[in-house]
Amino acid sequence: INDDRQGPCALQAGDADLAIVEPDQLTPEIRNKALQAEQYVLVCTQAWKKRPLKSILANERIVDFNPQDQMTYRYLQRFDLHPTPKGRHFANRTDTLVAMVANGMGYSALPLAFAQPHIDNQSIMVLNQRHVFLQPWHLAWYDRPNPPAYFSHCIDAIS
Repeated sequence: INDDRQGPCALQAGDADLAIVEPDQLTPEIRNKALQAEQYVLVCTQAWKKRPLKSILANERIVDFNPQDQMTYRYLQRFDLHPTPKGRHFANRTDTLVAMVANGMGYSALPLAFAQPHIDNQSIMVLNQRHVFLQPWHLAWYDRPNPPAYFSHCIDAIS
């Protein structure tokens, strides 16, 4: 399991049978199935509750998974928000990333399903009037001459 943008390369090299990819990574020879879009929200620590969004974007750092992670930038671009470049912090574990945000080290765009328990326990809060960015995903694979029966069952089971 890998969450970088190398899914199509892994498929082509035979290192993976299935990959979850963004629509712009699909090519005509790759078979695919559209999956349910993932909902992302912009979050920060509850301690910044009274701060305007513009102040946070101007004075705080982004916290992302790794340098290749562009989701927070995509969220900001989608809603025409303009952060002042302050650099980014990185945490290659999602629980560490949430802890960094909860402790005021920056803000981040996180999947709503992942963020919701932390929102509910009030360790983080949603910014930008709770606007949601929808990230489309596709399940991708190459046709096989004689695929095992379980292969099509896996494809059918993933939504």
